[in-house]
Amino acid sequence: MLPNININDFDYDLPEDRIAKYPLENRAKSKLLVANSSINNITHHIFEDVVDILPENTSLYINKTKVISGRFYMVKDTGGRAEILLVEPIEPSNDPQIALQAKGTAVWKAIIGGKRIKVGAILEDVNGQLTAEVLEKEANEVKVRLTWEQGTFSELLLNSGVLPLPPYLNRESEESDKESYQTVFAKDDGSIAAPTAGLHFTEEILAKLKEKGIKIRELTLHVGQEHSCL
Repeated sequence: MLPNININDFDYDLPEDRIAKYPLENRAKSKLLVANSSINNITHHIFEDVVDILPENTSLYINKTKVISGRFYMVKDTGGRAEILLVEPIEPSNDPQIALQAKGTAVWKAIIGGKRIKVGAILEDVNGQLTAEVLEKEANEVKVRLTWEQGTFSELLLNSGVLPLPPYLNRESEESDKESYQTVFAKDDGSIAAPTAGLHFTEEILAKLKEKGIKIRELTLHVGQEHSCL
């Protein structure tokens, strides 16, 4: 039986000056905390030490998911502002690899921000590239029909979408985030957030792990989807 857990017990204040708003230029130099439960010990390292810390002849699973530029700033027909964050495709397929190749129209689950947005509302992308019709709404979760004129949906995301950074960073997405907010092994588009545990790996670290005999296993788990894709 799982113990009764009150999520409020895990609330804490995080001072603004303790939030790393930008990653280190060298990912491998990030801090690493290692907890050894067998000896009840905690030690501090830098991430590149993971090569020595992981035991030989074990497996390391890496998540190949890639963050899509799925945030759009929208305008209501009244002129008010809104935004949508795409969460999961519905039509033409719930498989992101298929949905991102759609042309002209698609239906997605999304999180919506803005005042007095109702079912039937029509929102226009501020860049004039995308229209979203709200089909269903419950609190801030919606189902939207998206329509656009040119190219695949993947191309639309690249040209007009915004990379969705975590809200606690309290800053807008920048051009450099398109690279730094992806793992070096990101391949499969579909996430609304990066698998942050993997952000510190470098190609050099992965190569050294392979030399040590550690098997690198790949899988795809899209952050944000109810049913992750393997």
